[in-house]
Amino acid sequence: MTTTPFPKPRVGVSACALGQQVRFDGGHKRSHFVDAVLGPLVEYHAVCPEEEAGLGVPRPTMRLVHDPERESPLVLETRSGKDHTALLEDWSEQRTKDLAAQDLDGFLLTAKSPSCGMERVKIYRDNGMPHTHSGSGVFAAALMERYPLLVVEEVQRMNDLPLRDNFCFRLFAARRVKDMFRSEWTRGDVVNFHTREKMALLTRGRVGYRKLGSMVARIHEIPREEFATEYTAIFLDTLRLLPTRGRLIDAVQHMVGHFKEDLDPRERSEFLEAVQEFHAGRLALAGIGRLLRVLAARHGREWVADQSLLDPGPKELTLYGSAF
Repeated sequence: MTTTPFPKPRVGVSACALGQQVRFDGGHKRSHFVDAVLGPLVEYHAVCPEEEAGLGVPRPTMRLVHDPERESPLVLETRSGKDHTALLEDWSEQRTKDLAAQDLDGFLLTAKSPSCGMERVKIYRDNGMPHTHSGSGVFAAALMERYPLLVVEEVQRMNDLPLRDNFCFRLFAARRVKDMFRSEWTRGDVVNFHTREKMALLTRGRVGYRKLGSMVARIHEIPREEFATEYTAIFLDTLRLLPTRGRLIDAVQHMVGHFKEDLDPRERSEFLEAVQEFHAGRLALAGIGRLLRVLAARHGREWVADQSLLDPGPKELTLYGSAF
């Protein structure tokens, strides 16, 4: 059983989440997890669209307003109705283009913001009443359109542990796959990488799992650049899905199935009890993962012990440490 060295992902973040006083009222929305827990483990690139676009701090509040003549809503000051749409759209187009130089793996955005909200941002009618539809902030929409494979989440959703765990897992996985393909990779490198990620992919369903397995089997038939691009895209898209408890149990049982006959009665009983506790929601994935890694290492199944599903990120994040 090896200890994985985790490279630092590069992450864009709404500046107010780091405690920077750039909000409309001169305040911030610092997130302890984003700043103090995740912060030391990643390289942040802070962005505040409204402040950087020149709207100042403090500034009037703004909101999205439906315009029947446009696909996207307008950005208007709440009280005066002053229109900042063109300013923010032009700035967002250039800023997202410039972000290519940062080589970002993910982005954490501030929820409900007319510039940074990832989704479910309220859109209003001309009369001030909420529209039936919601949308994305101007900068967030431009960001996700330009970088569809970016691991994007809202800061406020980091309080939802399954979403937090999945975001962090995807973030470190994105850096792993990018680092591999930027090296002078060989077929053996890809096979080793894919082997380590197989069970994590399986917990997201069999479609992406099978597509990637088929690609690896045909690696000699696909041009190198095409293979790297397509594998990365399918890999990151597959990991968007939240794993279910049922799929996690299937993956755990699949792994132990490779050496189940080698377990002595006490080990077999301990494992079955752990699966039952996990199924009932009384044991975290991290708990059953630790047991499985120990058993796999003890019985010479290093490929199981080294699965990214069982070693999902730096220990400081305690990923999958709560009952699922």
